[in-house]
Amino acid sequence: MFLRDIDTNPINFALVKSMYEIGRVMGKRTVAEFVESDAVLAKLREIGVHYAQGYRIGRPQPIGL
Repeated sequence: MFLRDIDTNPINFALVKSMYEIGRVMGKRTVAEFVESDAVLAKLREIGVHYAQGYRIGRPQPIGL
């Protein structure tokens, strides 16, 4: 929810950055969901988030059941 506008909302950016920092201190890798634009992806790279998923990365694919 916070990711969708981290490129324009400084409070949400700070929240996401804080969550990343907590994960980093705990030795965890971080995954960002709902990455739907280049601007959001750039902000996630700036923060240091490890993984991203969402329409900017790739559209959902059939799992081949």
